[in-house]
This record gives sequence, C-alpha cells and structure tokens, in this order.
Amino acid sequence: MYLGGIAIGKAYLGSDLVYSSVGGDTPVLPYDAEIEYLQSTGTQYIDTGISMSTSLKTEMKAQYTSTSDRTSMALIGAFDTGTTFAVPVGLQGNGGKLYVQIGSGYALSNATQSSLHTFTSWVSGNAMYLDVDGITVSQSGISSFSTRPLYLFARNNAGTAGNIASAKMYYCKLWSGTTLVFDAIPVRVGTTGYMYDRVSGQLFGNSGTDSFTLGNDK
Repeated sequence: MYLGGIAIGKAYLGSDLVYSSVGGDTPVLPYDAEIEYLQSTGTQYIDTGISMSTSLKTEMKAQYTSTSDRTSMALIGAFDTGTTFAVPVGLQGNGGKLYVQIGSGYALSNATQSSLHTFTSWVSGNAMYLDVDGITVSQSGISSFSTRPLYLFARNNAGTAGNIASAKMYYCKLWSGTTLVFDAIPVRVGTTGYMYDRVSGQLFGNSGTDSFTLGNDK
C-alpha cells in the first residue's frame, strides 16, 4: 500500500489495525470470522447511519424466526412525526404478511413469512416497491421521508427503536442510485456479533439490549 510514492507499513481505522505489510499485502480485517447470519431475538438492532430517500434501493437476505401476533416487525425502517415514514421490509401482525409500508398504507406480499427470502425494495414515482423472491408489490402515497437513519431489525421511531424483529439476517446492501453505499455481512469478534460494511470498512454493532445470536462460522 502506498501514499503517493511512500510505502505504508500499517494503517488504522480509529484504533483498529486494518492493514499491515508484515507477511505480505493482505489487509487485516477487524473481525475474527464471517458467520452465516446475525439473529435478533427481538431486542437487538443496528443503526445503519443511512437515511431513506427516493434514490435508495435495498437488498437483503433474511428470515423471520417469530411470526407472533404483533403490530409489526420491521427488518429495516425509519419514522418521524409529521413526515412520511417508510418500512421497506416488514412483517405485519394478525396472522403475518410480509409488507412494504408508506405512511399508514401497506402493500402485502403473500410470500411465506417464516421462510428464508431475498428482499429488494426501491422507490419509483410516488410509490415504494417490494420484491420477495421475484414477486413484486407496491404502495403509493410518498410525500416525504424521515431524515432519521434506517435501523436494521427495527424501525427508527423518531430516534428510538420500535417494531424490533425476531429474525436472521444473512446480508444487507443499500444503494444510492447506482452507487453501493452499504454492503454488510454478519461477522463476529470473539463471541460478539456485528454487521461488517465492506464499503466503509466499519463494524456495526448492537444498539439494543442483550446480545445477537450468531450463526456458524463460514
């Protein structure tokens, strides 16, 4: 690794060593192992630091582990009083349907809620779309979006976590237009779980209580 014409021996991200020339030019990653999934038991969530917008596209592979009768359980979302809130991927209570939400309006998918799915959501015009394994639904009525950052495993309710999901997450990607801005995979440091963003090189940890359940090492 070089800065201009000067060879760099070590590089740090904060206090974490992310590169060392010792033993070759292989970057030192800030985690011990990639894992199959990160699982919230209903009290753990992650702040992505990225806000919803008309140009944002989401893709994730995830599976709900509880479909109990709750108001809703969001895999990703944000809300502010007085503005339109968005839940690109969620599970509605009362029997359970996968949904995309704009304000108080839902578009429901008939996909099996407790199965492993690949979810994609995006905005076009005044509608938000949700594709679940190739089947697409949409909900119209967008006026504006909250500027609050999106939470994973939950909905950011004006700065606090609500509708926290019991679910496993295998990866999550966010695009702004055609630019990939968040490419997160589940990892562990010791026995603590994180989502590692390969775009920023940062670990995103639990902002809730208790601890994530970890899948097996890959």
